[in-house]
Formats: sequence, structure tokens, C-alpha cells
Amino acid sequence: MKVWHYTTSKALEGIFNDGVLECDRIYIKGEIPCIWLSTNSNWEETVRKKIQNAKTGVETKALSRNDLLKFGVAPIRIEINPKAIKIVNWKIHCKKIPKNIIQALEDVAKEWGANPSEWWVSYKPIPVNRFASIETWNGETWVEVFKKG
Repeated sequence: MKVWHYTTSKALEGIFNDGVLECDRIYIKGEIPCIWLSTNSNWEETVRKKIQNAKTGVETKALSRNDLLKFGVAPIRIEINPKAIKIVNWKIHCKKIPKNIIQALEDVAKEWGANPSEWWVSYKPIPVNRFASIETWNGETWVEVFKKG
């Protein structure tokens, strides 16, 4: 099984500066900080980001992979070796969080075309030396920028 953490070029610099992929908080009461991973090899649709206009301060809607690229933010996927870290699937994670969070996340996921059965999480930071590869989206395909030798 292959798993990926999907992010953006803007976030990648911080990941390397920290030396680890940190746990995310979704800022909903009762959630558990974790690193979201996906078995979807194309793109995890819930990884939508808002871009703030530097001059006006106005934010865009949550942008898809190709829309991010149009705004000059390259989508990134980091392949993580699932044997090198402890991960749990969505169903197991759901046993630890409130039902309202599960429902809210799954509703948005379905609206955006994502599939929760592809979701995995890690409860601990993932060191960059556990990354198997890093790829960037060029608008047509994923292009490898790093592969662990």
C-alpha cells in the first residue's frame, strides 16, 4: 500500500525547516491533532487551500488542485513509507473522535468528491527522513522532485 500526504509548495518549505511533518489541527472541539494521509494516488480532494490576496486581504474560496496551480501555488504530494511509521485508517480514527466531527468531515469530503475510505492518519510527527518521495503537480501529471535512494 502507498500513502501520501498532500500539501502545497508553500507548506513544504516549513516542513523541511522543521525537519518533520507536524500534526494538523482542524480546530473543531474534540478533534485529535494528526497528520492526514491518503491512499488516493491522484489527489486528496479535501486538501483545498484558500489564498489571501496580499493587497486586499480578501481570501479565495477553497481551491482545488488545478486552481491552486493557477494562483501560483504548486500542489505537492509526499509519499510516506507506511511501514516506517504507525498509521491508522479512518474507521479506527473515528472511534476516537465525536460523531459530529465524523459527519462534518465526511459531508465535506463527499461534496468535494473525496472518499473517506482512502484516509489514514498518524498521531505523531513524521520526520523528513521517512519520506519516500516528493512530487509536484505540473497541471497534467505528478513530477518527481525527490526520491529516497
